[in-house]
Amino acid sequence: MFARPEPDQLAFTYQRLVAGDTTAREKLVQLTFDPLIEVLRFRKEYVRDPDIIHDAVVDAIMDLLRSPQSYQATQSSLWSFLEMAARRNLADRRLSERRRYRRIARFRKNVALSSLASNKNRDKGGLVGVLVDRETSKALWRRVICVIDSMSPTEVEVFKLMISGVRATSEYTRVLGMDVVAPGEQAVAVKRVKDRVRKRLRRLLRITLPCDS
Repeated sequence: MFARPEPDQLAFTYQRLVAGDTTAREKLVQLTFDPLIEVLRFRKEYVRDPDIIHDAVVDAIMDLLRSPQSYQATQSSLWSFLEMAARRNLADRRLSERRRYRRIARFRKNVALSSLASNKNRDKGGLVGVLVDRETSKALWRRVICVIDSMSPTEVEVFKLMISGVRATSEYTRVLGMDVVAPGEQAVAVKRVKDRVRKRLRRLLRITLPCDS
């Protein structure tokens, strides 16, 4: 735990900064950076990306160093001024973070639903059919997105082909980078990856999906 700087020491450092003392900049950072980080870390709100705390504090301090006159001693202590600035920066960054993750989730869901809807007549009893039948369940789709996030890049590409109704082995071997491998080995490799994807989804849906290799 880093203790907050003494008000007199911080005020004196600020006066040196205003007077043009080049060493005051480094001293101000030494006095405030770690304590401000600790203050924001002990906030109750969950922060998905810890780096935004660091960025919020850096921005608050750098704004003061660039424009020392932005602080008005008659309105608050310098520590309160910096803490409020850092908290405001953090709130802005958390809002941007939430918006970004909502956009990503919406995009993933819309892409998945549009792909499934266009293929719902191709495979009523298999993987696509099961997901289409349950496409109105928001809770299910949140879980599907989590499963997709846990897949490897190759598995994600295979999953895209599967929900698009692609059955040709050649399409899958291209994704797997196995174009020059013997046909028998291609079929085995493709089935292995597709089975791995199905296994993840069976665990999610808790049903037995028929084989559609």
